[in-house]
Amino acid sequence: MTAGSIVVSGRDPSSARGDVIGVFEVVDLQLRVVAAKPLVNGGRTRIGSLDAGGYFTRATFLTNRRLSVPVEVPAGGGEPVAVVLEDSTAAAGLGTPSGDGWVAGWIFDRAARSWTPAGAGSVRRRSGTTIVMTADAPSANVLLQWAVGPQPAMFTVVRADAPVRVVSDASLAVLDLASGPARALFTFLHAGDLPAAGALAMEALSQSTGPDPAAAVAVGYYLLRRGDDRLGSWAAELTRLQPGSFDAHLLYGLALMRDKTRWPGSRGQRLTATRLGLPMFSHGLRLLDDALRLLLHGTTDEELTAARLHYVPYLRACLNRPLTTFWGGRPSEPALMPARTPEPVQARPLRLEGLTPTLPAAPTRKSTGKTKPLSKMTLVPEKHRRITFGPYSVPLTPATRTSATLALPAELAEALDTPLRGAAERTGQELMVIIGNVASGADDVDIEASVWLENAGQPVVMERRGSAMLAALPYSGSVLPAVLHLRGSYLIRSATTVPRPEPATVVTASGSPQAAALAREAERLVEVGLGWEDAQARLTEIAQEWPPAAPGEAATDRALWRRFVAAREEFQRRHRPAVVIEAKPRTRPRGGSSADGGPATFATVRGAELHLRDLLTEVEFRGPTWHVVSTAASAYCVATVVAWLRAGHVPRPCHLDRPALARLEGRWYPSHARRVAEEVAKSAIAYFRDRRLAWGLWRVEAGTTLVTELLDGCVLALPPALRSAAARSQYQPTRREEAWPAVEADGTDPISRSAAVLRGAGYTRAEVAEVLGLAGAAAVTRAVARHRRQKERSRSDGGAADV
Repeated sequence: MTAGSIVVSGRDPSSARGDVIGVFEVVDLQLRVVAAKPLVNGGRTRIGSLDAGGYFTRATFLTNRRLSVPVEVPAGGGEPVAVVLEDSTAAAGLGTPSGDGWVAGWIFDRAARSWTPAGAGSVRRRSGTTIVMTADAPSANVLLQWAVGPQPAMFTVVRADAPVRVVSDASLAVLDLASGPARALFTFLHAGDLPAAGALAMEALSQSTGPDPAAAVAVGYYLLRRGDDRLGSWAAELTRLQPGSFDAHLLYGLALMRDKTRWPGSRGQRLTATRLGLPMFSHGLRLLDDALRLLLHGTTDEELTAARLHYVPYLRACLNRPLTTFWGGRPSEPALMPARTPEPVQARPLRLEGLTPTLPAAPTRKSTGKTKPLSKMTLVPEKHRRITFGPYSVPLTPATRTSATLALPAELAEALDTPLRGAAERTGQELMVIIGNVASGADDVDIEASVWLENAGQPVVMERRGSAMLAALPYSGSVLPAVLHLRGSYLIRSATTVPRPEPATVVTASGSPQAAALAREAERLVEVGLGWEDAQARLTEIAQEWPPAAPGEAATDRALWRRFVAAREEFQRRHRPAVVIEAKPRTRPRGGSSADGGPATFATVRGAELHLRDLLTEVEFRGPTWHVVSTAASAYCVATVVAWLRAGHVPRPCHLDRPALARLEGRWYPSHARRVAEEVAKSAIAYFRDRRLAWGLWRVEAGTTLVTELLDGCVLALPPALRSAAARSQYQPTRREEAWPAVEADGTDPISRSAAVLRGAGYTRAEVAEVLGLAGAAAVTRAVARHRRQKERSRSDGGAADV
């Protein structure tokens, strides 16, 4: 006979009303769960149809605090029993950073496979305590980078158009999802509390309208963790509704790995997920790494290997948070430790007070031009306003191997009200970018701009030079980049500002119109140099074409000549030529005999190398002579290859596939780089002796030096050495979760085969039991033994059939 009901209310002083702050269970005296529901801050949940007697109301909060309250339901019905569950230990931002900072958004470009800056307006304030980032694809995962007060910058993966808020984690302020079951589900799954996560997941599954997109992804992770049979259909529906979600494709790929017939399709789903950025749930990085390791078991799939090597740095740098969070200055370079990084160009100001974010308007700065004293007075603009432009993705059109023109957008020229021209020139380890005619020359306009590349560490501020702007970006690529990014602003000051003092008038009148035209042309070349090589050649031609001074006008001609010399010096100062050191040291006398019996001397390096080739041929490339040459050549090759590895760039044409290129661009410790360099040097010396020398292919007469031969051998030996280094990676995951081994069926039991593969991959027996749902460690031991017996039986049956 039913007797009464219980009304459960939740309270959390650090959360807003309506937030999901945990779950609660109503348990009878026989420890049977009567009901399990989400616990909402300020909400009231009624549990009815209860028999009279004693009960316990147990609550699990998101702060990992547990609370149990005894309840007595009286007989005879009447008013429900009220129970208030309050998390009194929650602290609202004690000891967390506060103050001024910035926040920036990043969007994953699927075509370029990289993170690109989002517009400053894409990050906005959603409500009093939440912010949101918009994107073209609502189901895609985006990155929020932010820093405030003394806390360095960090990245957090969030969902586009999903509100997030700032929460306290020890002494840090971190980003988390706003109120709702998604945040609570991810929190409980991250903590490993499956009963609490199950209560939220069942509540989400019972809704007629279905959970919100973020909660649907969290439910998929719960079904995966529980090994639920509904995972396949749930994940397939997720990929249909959320085609741009990394987590949806990851879940569907894991579901296919558990399917005994459709598991080969998991590879495509895994690669599809890797083309969508990063997972929102940090646990997804571990699942992706484990799945890729199992897919690579016994294979040499280069695409999967490159994908795993790409995500290993994120896995190592990921902080212990439900959402994927890591330190760093750029999305492609996750850092293991916090470090101070400059503010990105697309960042917006952020103010944090008591975990409440505010996005104020960008502060208006004064003109960057220095004010000059006039009659002991300093003139300061009374009124001014700043108009921003960009960012723009500006494509480069190569003109030569080292120079290119910029296809500047028409919107930028329209905003600045002036036509634009631009050029880029690669010189040494820099990429020179110049944009000409960006201002009309009036005193009431002041331009500020910054330019950066996809692979550049930080944006570079362009310097104002008259009616042109110039920047030098660090760049070590072998070819010119495809695009660069431009962003900036210009300041319009009030027209009442007193103009700057005019410079001294330059005498341009001359009896020689040709000299005046040449001087003006040289000054234009300095302002806008479309191709540095062409500009340098033209300045040399102008010096040769300069007309002689006319009689009676020597002072005027000298003034024009000084203008040309000043322009040429300014050009050379801006573009310093790269210093090229040839690998041809001066030959000194060596021991030995010359034709006249004296010590052997060589006037050129070619003569010395001809003599060296003859000596090596006489001794048949063996003995002390070859030992001395090979030792010196090996030392040179090792030093060269170590420099290549540390720089992440090979300055010679080298055929690097994806695994080799990924390993080259990865992090190199000195011992690892030395080992690979020694392997390359050994192969290069063997190639030089067995192929080039033995076959007579070293053509010293044609100008091929010993350095060239050694470098060619190193370039040929580097790709296989990099692939070997990637294959013998010593990284092992620190925490392993559920996965299904995708190995070809060999006639054995799938559970036994999976247990054997997981044990061979380094999983403990307890972890294998949790992954495969076995009873315990002893069951894993029996499964592995059963797999061995089945393998032996299949081999014996095959042998008997052959007989």
